[in-house]
Amino acid sequence: MNEEGELRIHLLQEELTQILEAIHRKHNDLMSMEQVGEYLGLLIESLKFFHERGDYARMEYDLSYAIAFLPTAFPI
Repeated sequence: MNEEGELRIHLLQEELTQILEAIHRKHNDLMSMEQVGEYLGLLIESLKFFHERGDYARMEYDLSYAIAFLPTAFPI
């Protein structure tokens, strides 16, 4: 992966981290945390899968989708 691609992935990861922190501040009940945890587990597995195949465009897509999806599922 080139440096530009790595930077995009890193920036998306930072954005996702900020969203997760905001979700945790507002939805810190056990059920919400379990649901977020499940979603993140699936996301991590997907990212690992596509990383092993060198499909960084798909990793970027998955991160972008998570960034768009999570605030709709857990309004912040």
